[in-house]
Amino acid sequence: MEKKLPGQEPGKIMHINAAGVLFKDRAILPVVSRKKPIYFEEVRNVKIWRRRGITINLMSFLAALALCLNAAMGRYTGLERVFILLYSVVFLGLAIFYKSVKYKMTLVYRDGNRIDVDVDRFLKDDAKYMAVRINKAVSSNR
Repeated sequence: MEKKLPGQEPGKIMHINAAGVLFKDRAILPVVSRKKPIYFEEVRNVKIWRRRGITINLMSFLAALALCLNAAMGRYTGLERVFILLYSVVFLGLAIFYKSVKYKMTLVYRDGNRIDVDVDRFLKDDAKYMAVRINKAVSSNR
């Protein structure tokens, strides 16, 4: 006969999605809780937020810098300098581009500890839903 662990009764599972499993008294999110579940009486709140970063392509930036220096130092007519500076603006535009958006989940515990966890982009919607459900469960347990 199999021994059932606490929380494995069929009536206790509230929700399952790609981000994890939500029980009545705890949540198991593989991204956050690899070793122990998140108990609602220990958590103050859960936030999910995004951060955008800028990445600079070094080679394009150096090419734009070299073109600007060439236009400034070389013996060119005014029209040639304008075209060289326009090319440098194109290379500068290629050098600076936005990186993909990063999503993070922050768990704040009642004792003041914080855990920041990176969330994959394809789990963003499921993680947001789980954060809302966990916050509702935490507020109802108070």
